[in-house]
Amino acid sequence: MKKYALGWMILTALGMTGCGGGSSNTGPTLDAQYQQAMQITSPDAKVIKLLEVAGKQKTAGDTGGANKSLASASLAAGQIADPASRANALNGVAYEQVKFNASTEAKDTLKAVRDTIKEIESAQAKVPNLVDMSVSYARLGNADAAKAYLEEAESDAGGISETRYRVDALLRVSIGYFRCELPAESERVMSTTRELAATIADHRHRSDALAEIGDALRKMSSPDAPVVLDEAKAAADQIDDNLSKAFALVNLGSKQAGAQNYAAAKALLDAAEELSGKVDASISGELRDDINQVRQRMQ
Repeated sequence: MKKYALGWMILTALGMTGCGGGSSNTGPTLDAQYQQAMQITSPDAKVIKLLEVAGKQKTAGDTGGANKSLASASLAAGQIADPASRANALNGVAYEQVKFNASTEAKDTLKAVRDTIKEIESAQAKVPNLVDMSVSYARLGNADAAKAYLEEAESDAGGISETRYRVDALLRVSIGYFRCELPAESERVMSTTRELAATIADHRHRSDALAEIGDALRKMSSPDAPVVLDEAKAAADQIDDNLSKAFALVNLGSKQAGAQNYAAAKALLDAAEELSGKVDASISGELRDDINQVRQRMQ
């Protein structure tokens, strides 16, 4: 998983279904779950749990309870010491506040995000936070702010020295433009990202970068996705180390499985499994676990 992904990944907590009447059909009531969440000492974990509870409350029709949980999540996010992690968590809260039509609260949270981003020194950590913030502004109807922060993210991404990390940052920017319904800008940055990825000297890093690009293009319904995934496979084929090559193939297999290209995914996983037999058993356990996880997703 990519670093600095909390701002987006935290949102999966709200995919859980809620229960009616402000209580759970099995287990603690939603009020009790809120109280349990408030007892969590880790601010990061508290934010995730509170957003989960808020989602259940919203589904159950308890708007007041959901807003209370979101407010508590915002306070907990503000207690996170690391500014990059704090901004990520605040972005997650703001995104849900927008989704819950709590626009006034979302604007306050986004202001906290903007202030926190100023504390982040690393461009690599700053870019995804700027992108996430832009998406929330776009959903609030503030297209000018969304574009301005995406342009700032693009500028920061361009200043990252190591090529593979610059590629990752630019890809995030391209996705951000796409999510903010700015297709011309998204395509322009994506073109730069693809060209830059092709220059990565290390075969494993190039394969992984192209796999991420190909997967993003698929999600954008771009016809170029299969071409880029083929380029990622060609890069993986050039990797000399069996373990590294196998992991690259599993990564590609996962992307193909996500695209429901199960035949291609199976071929990649089979190749990775064959390579696992050429690796010392003491270091192949994680590889086999990864292979099995992707296979299970395909069932």
